[in-house]
Amino acid sequence: MNRIFIIYLIVGAVLVGLWFLLFYTPYHQKMTVIEADIATAQSKLDEFSKVRAELPSLLVASRRLSDKRSSVDCQLYAKNDILNLFAHLRETAREHQLHITEIEPSLQELLSLNTIMPSVDNPLFITIKLHFEGSFLDFGKYISTLEKAPFFRGVTSCQIKKVENATAQLEMTVGFKALLGGFRENS
Repeated sequence: MNRIFIIYLIVGAVLVGLWFLLFYTPYHQKMTVIEADIATAQSKLDEFSKVRAELPSLLVASRRLSDKRSSVDCQLYAKNDILNLFAHLRETAREHQLHITEIEPSLQELLSLNTIMPSVDNPLFITIKLHFEGSFLDFGKYISTLEKAPFFRGVTSCQIKKVENATAQLEMTVGFKALLGGFRENS
């Protein structure tokens, strides 16, 4: 009887061991993986909830920064407008056989442009002085072309003097008001 009991005990232990190896261990491993996935999903849900809770304030901050950027962009005078205007003035002078020796924007106006907010009702203007060398006839044609330009707002000064050397060149200076943004590459 002891022998049968020992055999039953051994067979029972083997069956429990087989059950443990074949069923419980894989089940336990699957449960561990599932619990880890649940924990990961829960942390992602918590993170998503935090982001969702912060989203309105982030949108307000983004809108506020966008408005501030637009405001700052509007307050800055268009450096490219000035540079494009200068390039246009030089090219037009070259087409009229004139040589621009100096373009002199008003420094005070350049500095004050940073404090002025441009708008449709308050456009930005700058006074420019051009110093030329060339002939009187070419200068007259250039001024006529300049007066037809969309940025031109009127002559403020003009001076013509003969160059001391033996050439037939004249030194000419013209000052005028220009509308910033009134010149574009395709105008």
